[in-house]
Amino acid sequence: MTPEYLIFASNFNKWAGPNNHLLDLCNYLHTKLSISVSLVTHNAHVDSDFAKWIRFPTLPILEGSSPSLKARLAFAPTNTLKIKKTIRSLNIPPNRIFVNASIDTLFETHWATRTKIATGYNALHNNPDSFLSEKLDRFAAKTAVGRILAHTEYMKTSHMKIGIKEDKIKIIPHCIDVSRIEKLAGNLPKKTRSGSVIFYGGRLTREKGITELLDSFQQISQLTSSTLVLSGSGPLEKWVLEKKKSIERKTKKGKVFCLGWQPPKILLKKMNEADIVVLPSYNESFGIILLEAMALKKPIVATRVEGIPEIITDHVNGILVSPRNSQDLTEAILELLNNPNMKKIGFNGYETVKNRYDVSRVATRFLDFMDEPD
Repeated sequence: MTPEYLIFASNFNKWAGPNNHLLDLCNYLHTKLSISVSLVTHNAHVDSDFAKWIRFPTLPILEGSSPSLKARLAFAPTNTLKIKKTIRSLNIPPNRIFVNASIDTLFETHWATRTKIATGYNALHNNPDSFLSEKLDRFAAKTAVGRILAHTEYMKTSHMKIGIKEDKIKIIPHCIDVSRIEKLAGNLPKKTRSGSVIFYGGRLTREKGITELLDSFQQISQLTSSTLVLSGSGPLEKWVLEKKKSIERKTKKGKVFCLGWQPPKILLKKMNEADIVVLPSYNESFGIILLEAMALKKPIVATRVEGIPEIITDHVNGILVSPRNSQDLTEAILELLNNPNMKKIGFNGYETVKNRYDVSRVATRFLDFMDEPD
């Protein structure tokens, strides 16, 4: 079947924030709305747990999967030719192409089609601290971007700062399939640990607020029987393990469990066993894990940064705290743990994700975006 839309996604081979959103969106378009979608990605090994959820055709033709932009750009000529051949064989018009990938894939698609491209979240601002990245973003804004999808007002402002005109930007949020989470949650155990359970899922990096989270938990564990569950990996793993030993030496009330990276069926199980989900990032343009926690009716503590306040209304569907502030984090977590009435925050979060971020609410808006003229 000839696809009606061709979507590009870098490294669409494993569970990751942007991929989770795109997986649910493409599945819904393809299976619920009967819209033929094909997705172009890199020829990397596909995680078996991730692959079993894909309900639409994927074309793993791109080469050069690497965290290094310089390394990926070396494959630009080859990938441009492959993209050009694929688009020609599928007979798909450029205005039905959407790039939700790194900036090299955006340029390759632009060169292959010789036209400006509709693009999304991952295409720009890969490294806001990099001089080269900013130059490439500004060059892409002038040459390769036709229309761009922003997931928050914060992202819209970021796009405008690199030179994209406001009328070329449309705000459509990330989405998840709430029914998928609910189906998984129906088979998941509820809380099994005694005491309070705090859950974090994400990279173990300084920018994610891991040092503040462990410092906060050290204070909490001295006041109440509690468990901190960390699901993720990253450069601070060794530090986290040392901090875990230090915390558990100082108090018998606190335990830290480091699970490493886990697929959603494990991550959601551990999240479902928790009392609170915490996202203490220094910067976070969106945060898919917030939507997943809301779908499980979990109260959330998150930092007041970038796009998060557009999702979380303080003391309504979550609690917002200052970034880089372990004391703020401690007070917010204890407020949730010590006040039974605060459970309503979890139910309010569920209403938020169901009414604003479920894929059934977002998919038609994405199609409207694709059908707008450049």
